[in-house]
Amino acid sequence: MSLLTVTDLSYSYGKKPALDGINLTLEEGSVNVLLGNNGSGKSTLLKLIAGILKTKKGKLTLLDKDVKEYSLREYARLVSYVPQAPTFDSSTVVDAVLVGRLPNFTAPKDADYEKVYESLDALAISHLALENVKDLSGGERQKVALCRALCNSSRLVLLDEPTNNLDIKSKYGVLNTMKKLSEQGICVLTSMHDLNESLDVGDRYFLLSKHRLVGAGDRSVLTESLLSEVYGMDFETVRHSDKIHFHIKEKKL
Repeated sequence: MSLLTVTDLSYSYGKKPALDGINLTLEEGSVNVLLGNNGSGKSTLLKLIAGILKTKKGKLTLLDKDVKEYSLREYARLVSYVPQAPTFDSSTVVDAVLVGRLPNFTAPKDADYEKVYESLDALAISHLALENVKDLSGGERQKVALCRALCNSSRLVLLDEPTNNLDIKSKYGVLNTMKKLSEQGICVLTSMHDLNESLDVGDRYFLLSKHRLVGAGDRSVLTESLLSEVYGMDFETVRHSDKIHFHIKEKKL
């Protein structure tokens, strides 16, 4: 079932274009990966969908309703967003994650704290519950930000480079969490830099180049020619059993 539709979406920072005529649809229960070089428009697209940036040209439709028709609280219940560099006040991890539940209560109840601890367990950081966020490592703070999004019980979760600053174990914990969310019917839209890492989690891929959407579809859309267009480098496909990886071709000097 279609959850979000983006129609002819364009955006500029002053006279500098960031997105040009983007059209895409996101389905419930799927992990969707945004791929492209820095400056291609991935973060801008996420911020527009999150409501951080205001749509100037184009339309966003969530659950068959123009997003402009939702109140801020209604929209915050449906959509969660985790930026590349999340910030926190000086507080315990529990209180920092509880902020994600704000659209759902006027005063927190036991059920809200249960959601908080469920999200901490999901990312294996319940042992940090009473630590001050300011004392955590960058990777641990990234997990706290993810927990804050998870505990909101949103229909759409937006993640901007969620595996940055994470060690290998934590990185795959985040990827597995994305899969679990999709299995629960939640839609995930995430930007990623690591192409091969995205193969472990993506259902659909959206490739951006020069502010335009140049490819969309399942894994079959990731052809060597399209990847070369997007990243400006030559790729070759390496197959291991039923899995594929993409390697950058070395240029002979």
